[in-house]
Amino acid sequence: MSEDLPWRTALRHEALPLIKAALPDLAAKVFDSPVTPRASEQLPYILIHTPSTRYENVSQEVHMPSFRERQRLQIELHDTAGGGDDLATRLDEKALTIEGALMSDPDWVNLASHIDLVETTNETDGEGSQRKAVATLVIEAWREIDFEPKVEDTLKSLRFEVDVIDPAADPNRQYPGPDGRIEVGGDFDIPQEE
Repeated sequence: MSEDLPWRTALRHEALPLIKAALPDLAAKVFDSPVTPRASEQLPYILIHTPSTRYENVSQEVHMPSFRERQRLQIELHDTAGGGDDLATRLDEKALTIEGALMSDPDWVNLASHIDLVETTNETDGEGSQRKAVATLVIEAWREIDFEPKVEDTLKSLRFEVDVIDPAADPNRQYPGPDGRIEVGGDFDIPQEE
């Protein structure tokens, strides 16, 4: 996963080529969008989107909040009764193919800490050969995320001053030991990150 992409975007972007490879006859009609693109108004087509993100607090730390980021990936298979076969069976087969392609790919599965839910629902509209249907495959996943505080680091150097305790190292031989006089010291620069 590219660190530059938000997690919700990475889930979709990584799923897109897997779905296209699993259903090559629909590869040109798989879209990373919640809205049907005009060029795809002819059924069937597939839409992939992440309609919701939720953060649940999992830490009691005030200075560094930790959350469980939950994503809901939604894959919609839009189809019609045309073609002479059973629409519900066709949608079920495509949903299972997509589910298998995603769940059997270790790179995609490892984008999340845990996958909580995989659910498919079917909805139909109309009658006879004009019947349209949508199978919606929902995958809910989560990962842990920490928001580390940004602390301005202004420490650039340190000065050490040492009052020697050991009489053998104390240059003041008349009154050796800790006496408040600095025998050893120096300034030390701290390397700065750019």
